[in-house]
This record gives sequence, C-alpha cells and structure tokens, in this order.
Amino acid sequence: MAEKESAIYTAYEKIEKIKKMMQCGPFVLDCDTVLSGIMNESIKNHLLERTGVSGEIFDIYENSVDQKSVSGLFEVLTGRSFDGYLSECIKAIEKKGETDNE
Repeated sequence: MAEKESAIYTAYEKIEKIKKMMQCGPFVLDCDTVLSGIMNESIKNHLLERTGVSGEIFDIYENSVDQKSVSGLFEVLTGRSFDGYLSECIKAIEKKGETDNE
C-alpha cells in the first residue's frame, strides 16, 4: 500500500508542478493536446470496446470515497453525465432483454 500512496503523492507533485508551469503561459493547450492524443490512441486501438471497461468504471465509482468527483471526471471525459450514462445502460440492457425474449 505504501508504494501506491507514494505514486499518488508523486502524481500530486506533478499536478502542482504543471499548475505552476501553466501560470507562466498558455500551456493548458499542451496538456489538452496530450490528453486528446491519449484518448484518440485508445479509440484507435479499440481499448474502449474491450469487454469489461464499464464494469471497471462501476467498481471505481462504487469504491470511491468521492463519487461526485468520479461522476465529474466521467462527464469531463465523455461529455455526458454519469447518471445519464447509467440510464442509457439500463435502457440498452432492457431493450436487449426484450429482443432476447422474442
């Protein structure tokens, strides 16, 4: 556990360094460009289509002590509210169940 805490602390330090660097100029675009590249690479490699990603997201949400922040991050990354995503999942599963029963 100490190793995980150390990694979190290191990430915190990195975030603080980035924030200080961004105060000196318009470097937000650079960070957004990096994130966009990561997201595009994930899509290109079909990582988002891999089975079980939604289950991992649900586990992260359920195990989080700050579920509001998890929901907020989900919305920032996807452009959709987490609650709306859950409602879409329920509808899709119900629809699939209806077609499977026909």
